[in-house]
Amino acid sequence: MKIILWILANWDSIAVLLVALIGLIVYIRRNGIKTVKALLLAWITQVEAEYGNGTGALKKAEVAARIYAALPNVLRLFISESTISKLIESGLIYAKEVWAKNNEIAAAAKLIE
Repeated sequence: MKIILWILANWDSIAVLLVALIGLIVYIRRNGIKTVKALLLAWITQVEAEYGNGTGALKKAEVAARIYAALPNVLRLFISESTISKLIESGLIYAKEVWAKNNEIAAAAKLIE
């Protein structure tokens, strides 16, 4: 009963704390995703050069492993496996656009001879 009375007496402070905590989590998650997006082009290009054609699942797993290795432990709590999968897929689409426009990057990925 004392706990309920304490919560009722301090509900405004609890609400502010919860809003601040949620804001912090959203901020951390967004910045983590921005960091991963910035690195994806390089990672995807490197993995494409290492593994070549016909190894899509292996390449995706390698990029996911690099993402997990780069993320701080705190971010790993807030970025799910499905989010990482979506990031890799969108990163691959972007990488293909860049490779089509820039022959030097495509050559680095061994996509052109």
